[in-house]
Amino acid sequence: MPANRPERTQVEQDRQLFLIWKSFQRRPETLASFFGIKVEYVTSGFSSKALKGLDYLVKSAKTLGLLHRERPDVVWVQSPPSFIPHLVLAWRRVMAPSMVVIIDCHNAVIRPPWSKVPFHGWSLRSADLSIAHNADVVGPLTALGAPAGQVMVLEDRSAGLSEGPASSSERKPGATPLVLVPCSFAKDEPIEQLLEAARRTPGVRYVVTGNPKKAHEGLVAGAPPNVEFPGFISKRDFDALLHGCDLLVGLTTLEGVQLSAANEGVAAGKPMVLSHTETLRSLFAGGSVFVDPLDAGSIANGVEDALGRWAQLETGMRELRLKRDERWLKQAREVNAFIARAKKVRKAPSSPVSQVLPAQIKQGD
Repeated sequence: MPANRPERTQVEQDRQLFLIWKSFQRRPETLASFFGIKVEYVTSGFSSKALKGLDYLVKSAKTLGLLHRERPDVVWVQSPPSFIPHLVLAWRRVMAPSMVVIIDCHNAVIRPPWSKVPFHGWSLRSADLSIAHNADVVGPLTALGAPAGQVMVLEDRSAGLSEGPASSSERKPGATPLVLVPCSFAKDEPIEQLLEAARRTPGVRYVVTGNPKKAHEGLVAGAPPNVEFPGFISKRDFDALLHGCDLLVGLTTLEGVQLSAANEGVAAGKPMVLSHTETLRSLFAGGSVFVDPLDAGSIANGVEDALGRWAQLETGMRELRLKRDERWLKQAREVNAFIARAKKVRKAPSSPVSQVLPAQIKQGD
């Protein structure tokens, strides 16, 4: 069965809800068709840090309202914030003891401040399943309290992109290369080194998306003229940029981070320049050039290398997508089977959920 077709299983016939405290996230959208999930983005209208408490209060109320209205059989919760599962688990205890709770663990949950949230370990132990986005996150999750038999790997699925032009196996001769850099301006993203790399490659056009107000003061103002900061853009505009670029650059200084931008690059079939972490090497080798994210010269050389070997890397990226789609489908079927068994266990509370799967899980081989 092709990876992009939903499987009609008993699990999918149940009411499944995915709660995300953001305005948009690509990952749940790509999971929805396979698992039959209804995706709900919970927002408050408050963006100021000074009003963060009110933001959380409004989102909490909306979350409880959704649980009351939808009465789901299975709830997926994106974490962080790592206290959202507390809310859902409390609801289950009072209102819906048979409801299956799945925590979709982004890598930030294993590091402060989210790993230090009170009762974080309790929520991981109490959930029926904790999902790691890559194998490197499994160990830290179990160290935080998740039972080994209730942690599974489900990588990012090849992103569902807005329709773009048919892919070409050749770059346009004489055209200025376009490099797309999806960015959140987080602490692990080496913006200063990226801008210096752009300064060393003046014949390349860089488009850095995301909110530049989060960057260190002066960095954006001092950027070289071949770098553009369009700010936040719509999904359709971002996808158009992705389809039209020559390369995608994704940089992080942290191990264990599975860049969502890299998954989008795979979906679009774009060669990439990525940080040389073990996690990214294991996931995206074949269509990528790996660089030292703290060395501007390494980043600049990586961009030039990728442009010089563009056709080779583009072929490798097509092959990588096929392998990743096949691996994802295997992982997703295993998660689907777990959910079906967990539902039966929830209806017979005398049986611990840890019996749903063996304690040792090996996936994605």
